[in-house]
Amino acid sequence: MAMPTVRAETPVVPRTAAVLNLDWVAFAIMTLVFLVAPFVFYPVFLMKALLFGLFACAFNLLIGYAGLLSFGHAAFLGSAGYASAHAAKVWGFSPELAIVFGTLVAAALGLVVGGIAIRRLGIYFAMTTLALSQMVYFICLQARFTGGEDGIQAVPRGVLLGVLDLRDTLTLYFVVLAIFLGGFLLIQRTIRSPFGQVLKSVRDNEPRAISLGYKADRYKLMAFVLSAALTGVAGATKVIVFQLASLTDVHWTMSGEVVLMTLLGGLGTIYGPLVGALVLIALENYLAQLGAWVTVVQGAIFVVCVLTFRRGIVGELAYRFGRRIPLNLVVTAAPPAPEGTMKAVIVTSVSGPLALLGHAGIVGARLAISELNAAGGVLGRKLDLLVRDDAGQPDRGAREAREAIVSDEVVLLLGPVSSAVLLPMSEVAKEHRTVLISHTANSERAFVERGHRYVFSVVPNTFMEGSAVAQHMARQPYRRYVVVGPDYELGHIEAEAFERRLRALRSDVEVAARVWPKLGETDFRETIAAILTARPEVVYSNLFGADLVEFTRQARASSSNRFLSSASTMSRCCRRSARTRSRASSPMSGVPSTSSERWRRASASRASSTDTAPPPTGIPPRGRSTPTTR
Repeated sequence: MAMPTVRAETPVVPRTAAVLNLDWVAFAIMTLVFLVAPFVFYPVFLMKALLFGLFACAFNLLIGYAGLLSFGHAAFLGSAGYASAHAAKVWGFSPELAIVFGTLVAAALGLVVGGIAIRRLGIYFAMTTLALSQMVYFICLQARFTGGEDGIQAVPRGVLLGVLDLRDTLTLYFVVLAIFLGGFLLIQRTIRSPFGQVLKSVRDNEPRAISLGYKADRYKLMAFVLSAALTGVAGATKVIVFQLASLTDVHWTMSGEVVLMTLLGGLGTIYGPLVGALVLIALENYLAQLGAWVTVVQGAIFVVCVLTFRRGIVGELAYRFGRRIPLNLVVTAAPPAPEGTMKAVIVTSVSGPLALLGHAGIVGARLAISELNAAGGVLGRKLDLLVRDDAGQPDRGAREAREAIVSDEVVLLLGPVSSAVLLPMSEVAKEHRTVLISHTANSERAFVERGHRYVFSVVPNTFMEGSAVAQHMARQPYRRYVVVGPDYELGHIEAEAFERRLRALRSDVEVAARVWPKLGETDFRETIAAILTARPEVVYSNLFGADLVEFTRQARASSSNRFLSSASTMSRCCRRSARTRSRASSPMSGVPSTSSERWRRASASRASSTDTAPPPTGIPPRGRSTPTTR
């Protein structure tokens, strides 16, 4: 049997290994700190910080992992407090029963509020929770059992489980610490469970989660009720600690404070809300002598923190240092994975209107990786290639890239085809400090305006291509143009480069119309009609792939000889680019590809078969160099 091995490493380990990661180390350190803290700091201050920390962590479960912003969480904190106080003082419940009763009241209220609000999205969800919370506030203000503006005072602490006398401050502190740690572990376990992963998927892409068979509303409602129940634990325990249930806990400003705590510490982080709560409670405690100016100072500090720590305190620290310092301690009972293997991923269009170029890119990438591995790999390590489908959708491309980096531990990103996908993918590469090589998409904005040290291209960008065509056409006698391009990033920005350069070289040119068919269009009748109406001398087009083939075929079917000549001009300007893009589909352009060559010959043959009309004057015959575009 292989002896266990212990090693420190930066990458995330496989899920099958037993992982003692930073979260558990941090939890142990946090527990030790809070065990020692009451002997150094005022215990009542620490109890308040712990309870508000639990409140913020429960709120973060909803907003950070389910993507639901609630402006009404004070209703659950306050209602649990009133219920617990009434049960302990009027009904004579023991502390544990009073806390449980308050928690159940908060959970039931969460079920009602969540059932009403969960069907709304975005700001409508937030406003619905705020409105319902205000209703709870006015009930607490008017109801006789709540004591109105006086609240419920002198709530007895009692004896917990008949053993622990909560009138002793130190005993009460350790009970509060145990409650906090239990709630914190429950939240941590929920986040890491399959339920938590479904919540994240609903947050990131609800339609996709629904398409996979998950009932998104049900999961969101469960998260809402769980968050309300944990908030109720904090509210019910707070009443026992401070022996007071008041309108402060149910007021809308309390909902604002928990949002502030979460954002200050780090939205979507496990420890961030606790840190935010500690900072905010400390400010309230130690700046109390400033009176009304406390709010002003808090606002100024919050502005500074937002500008300095845009991901929150914990989020920013994790971002800055998490990938630089080897923080994971991995204990495996099986032999570790071979050190000689690294992973690369190509995120490209496996489906959708750009799939033709996407599949060519995959073939080229596989051949390139094979040749690299045959030559000894990269720095002596072999590469494995993964494939993910972006379907030509920017949000999906960014999400697939991020999941590949985080879950699959890839060290290299390849792709995509669409320039619209390239822009958010580039931001993901920058965020995670992972190299991205664009093999087909070539928006100049990705490499100039938004360029950074992690993004590279092996193809000419849109400025180069559009300007090159303009340079060629400026020498021709044509003056009246129509611009045709796919209605997304590449089509617009390359056409802009073409027009800008053409006007700089020729002041007499006129763009009679600009037509933007959607990407993957199959019916170009409206496009053709718009071109015929404009009566151009030449059509500039950066359509490519299947769009170019279909457009040219339908243009040839037109009865207008004038348009046939225009289409011929357009087709010649575009044909070579279609071949260029198929060559560029291999991330390593020097690698020969038999499959890619067959695809390129077929693509060129299809484009050539549509170009049978004689070229107009000034257009070079076939076989001569022609400017390229898509």
